[in-house]
Amino acid sequence: FESDNNNNDNNNNDNNNENTKYFIEEKTEKISDSKCDDIFKSIFGNDKHENITKQFLRDIIDIEIGDSDKLIFKNAEIKNENQYIKKEKRPVVDINIEINKKKTKKVKKKILNNKNNNNDNNKENSNNNYSFIEKEETLTFKEKIIVEIQVYRDKNFLNRCLYNTTTAFHNLYKRGDQYTDNGRVYSVNILYNSIFKPNKFNRNGKNNKENNSENIKNSESFVNNEKNKSDDTNNFFNCVQFMSSTNKEIVIPGIKMFFIELKKFNINNFDEKNNKNLWAAFFKIIDYEYKEINKKYAVSIKNNLTPELENKLIKIPEIKEAIEICREENMEEENYVRFVNLIANDNELLYLREDETIKQKDATIKQKDATIKQKDATIKQKDATIKQKDETIKQKDATIKQKDATIKQKDETIKKLEEDVKKLKEDINIYKQMMMVEGNRELNENEINKKQKLND
Repeated sequence: FESDNNNNDNNNNDNNNENTKYFIEEKTEKISDSKCDDIFKSIFGNDKHENITKQFLRDIIDIEIGDSDKLIFKNAEIKNENQYIKKEKRPVVDINIEINKKKTKKVKKKILNNKNNNNDNNKENSNNNYSFIEKEETLTFKEKIIVEIQVYRDKNFLNRCLYNTTTAFHNLYKRGDQYTDNGRVYSVNILYNSIFKPNKFNRNGKNNKENNSENIKNSESFVNNEKNKSDDTNNFFNCVQFMSSTNKEIVIPGIKMFFIELKKFNINNFDEKNNKNLWAAFFKIIDYEYKEINKKYAVSIKNNLTPELENKLIKIPEIKEAIEICREENMEEENYVRFVNLIANDNELLYLREDETIKQKDATIKQKDATIKQKDATIKQKDATIKQKDETIKQKDATIKQKDATIKQKDETIKKLEEDVKKLKEDINIYKQMMMVEGNRELNENEINKKQKLND
């Protein structure tokens, strides 16, 4: 159907998405969406349907709620019940429940010994004039449960959830109360979109993608029965509590926060033996998809309630009753259009954020390309300098080679002269010997001097 917005307003503003349509993919029976605030509160926040809320809480947070336990639906505004604080932020939740529970506990009582108090059945520990007996006492304590449904993305949702939960925990105690370990606060958060990154490993430390079939059998995993899919289909259900980072067995039990991420749940293939899966499927009976049609984006509304799916869901009688409520409750079109607009605007903002991210990435890539181009120019310049240096080195090598050839030639000349000098010395020695043998021959002084000069 098309939204019944004022046409004049649309004509005055071209950017008001006047052509946006919300359409149903297939014609099916009319059924309200349980994720809408009015329908959700009518099912889970109503005294008339207390049995549905009890079963939902039993399956999701695994607590014991007897048929005699009364659910008290409190004001949606969680305020400090002990004192008024000016400018205090008062969180508002969808459903605020309180359960008064009773617990039987054995306690030791100290009594004064006397002659009439000698019962052998009592466990006595005499200490002067006193003894102790064991007695059973019934203790009354409170459990608070906060339930929220969230259809649009909120980056601060975890902080909001933590503030709501701790405020409710604070209200468990009043002045003069003793701190006991009985009080509990549970926060159940049903999210249409994902808030946590997919967990690569299951709770056994094994890879979800490789060991998905084994993960399905583990009742503590709460995953879809879907094979050969990405990790994004797993771990749609998460329980968060205060835990030691070094020892996983050390847990503070007072607060537990549960998160059901419907985007991670595959309604077409799941393990119907797990009640958590059945409740997640109930919330995804009506599903939405933001997609492009005729070059424009619109929200597609799909009814997933087939006879096969309904046969799976009605295994829990309370889900069957909840489905009938969705069939009977007629939500005003104006409110439903406002609800679908939340989803449309949320997806539009997501697309805009993705476009902005893409633009930022493109600008970064462009900047990196410019840097790479500059680096390439520098490298080219360095290569030219290196080539020039190589030419200089080559030239120097040629000069050195030429000098080596000259030195070699000089060495050969010196060697030849040394051989000539050696031969001349041998001739002089022979001549001297001849002169000494003749004895009587007079040496010509000039000739001797000439020989001596030649020798020098």
